[in-house]
Amino acid sequence: HAVKGVAVEPVAEHVDTLREPVGWLPGVELVQAAVGERDAWGAEIRVFGPGARDALLRRVSPLKRESLQRDLEYILNMSCVGTTHPQLPKLCWNIAEEYGLRVDVESRQADVWTWSSLSRSCNFRGCEVLLVDTEGYDAQILRSLIRHCRWDPEAWPWLIQFETMGHCDKLEGQGTEWAIIAALEAEGYRLVNYSYHNTHLVLDAALRTEPQLESWVSSWKCRACHRRWALPYISVSDGVYCKRCRCSSPGWRYGGSDRDQHRQGYSWGYEGWRRWS
Repeated sequence: HAVKGVAVEPVAEHVDTLREPVGWLPGVELVQAAVGERDAWGAEIRVFGPGARDALLRRVSPLKRESLQRDLEYILNMSCVGTTHPQLPKLCWNIAEEYGLRVDVESRQADVWTWSSLSRSCNFRGCEVLLVDTEGYDAQILRSLIRHCRWDPEAWPWLIQFETMGHCDKLEGQGTEWAIIAALEAEGYRLVNYSYHNTHLVLDAALRTEPQLESWVSSWKCRACHRRWALPYISVSDGVYCKRCRCSSPGWRYGGSDRDQHRQGYSWGYEGWRRWS
């Protein structure tokens, strides 16, 4: 019960699902909204809800229901503000081919708050850990955070984790995810690890004063050379590697299909990784 924080979710059904577990954490506030670079009331949000999922599950035989549910769970988490998730068309096509079903995504409305508005409304100044997983809007949220924290330097999070699966690049253009990493480094963050799933950065100022944060960074170790503090690391399917070991491994540059390279952490940010100091 010592946990304190703010959880933000724009989809009403997901908020309702979270109310009971959040109720056991009196220090956690649950907010139904999205976070972005500009405040907006009644912004369009593209949603596939639990009701639509359950309706589709009733239309297939029990033998296919479990596999269809797994496929639909991905789509449940693909709500996007003002546009459709970049991976959604392919997933819908796969479901139509395999099950003969059409997945309909509905248009709803949701409020969008800047980081400053969220901080003011929830009466918090900063946080120790910021977790962002917003299906392509991570960079926008982090830019909003940067603008706020430049005005209030005491509000910088100690540790930031955000999704780096290429969704931001598809929505905003190639290089968006590397650009926000560079922007955070320019504000005093250090890149600890990146992967095709999540990337982690820590605030240098906090790293010098917070033993728990230092201990967490120290826990990272290269699988090949066993070095600690050889930042930044890259996480791939077979382990965590430092830059020197990963860049020198055979097949780094051209191994596998583009999709396989992305999954392995190869082509995602490859040029940025090679240039990174």
